[in-house]
Amino acid sequence: MGNSTSKAARELEVEIQAVRQPSPFVEVLEFAIMAVENDVKRRHQEITKQEIHCLDTKETFVASMQLGLECYHHVEARAWAETQGMEAMKTLESSKADLKLLEEQLLSFRMRLCEEKAKIERRVVAVQQRHQEQKQAKEAKRQAEPYAPTNQQFFRLGYHVSADAAASAGHLGK
Repeated sequence: MGNSTSKAARELEVEIQAVRQPSPFVEVLEFAIMAVENDVKRRHQEITKQEIHCLDTKETFVASMQLGLECYHHVEARAWAETQGMEAMKTLESSKADLKLLEEQLLSFRMRLCEEKAKIERRVVAVQQRHQEQKQAKEAKRQAEPYAPTNQQFFRLGYHVSADAAASAGHLGK
């Protein structure tokens, strides 16, 4: 009985390990998530640099306004600062929109990965339930069999049964 229990436990463990093996789809999702996470980090750094550039162009614009009208380069400095500021703002807004799309894609990948892992866990639970049901069915079948003492048990109890009587009762050889 001990061997059958440990054999069943080993079979259950092997089957659970087989079910838990990540599918190629899950592996690709995990790789895609890592790649997108790295891209999101890189984009965050780029956006930070662009925000600093926007602040620099704003400071340049403000400084050009303080030069006064008598300065020869006042108009040129203001035009340059406005142009640079507008370009920097457009680039920044575009980068933020791209970043938002990347973050949404990352969220989508993570949700899909969670769904796939939940499917795997449901399969594991199904395997465990099936093994439990098989174990219970075997136990119920064993308990449903009528108790039939063997010849050796009869002898231990002090009864002496002839081989013909035991064979006719269906207990010979058990």
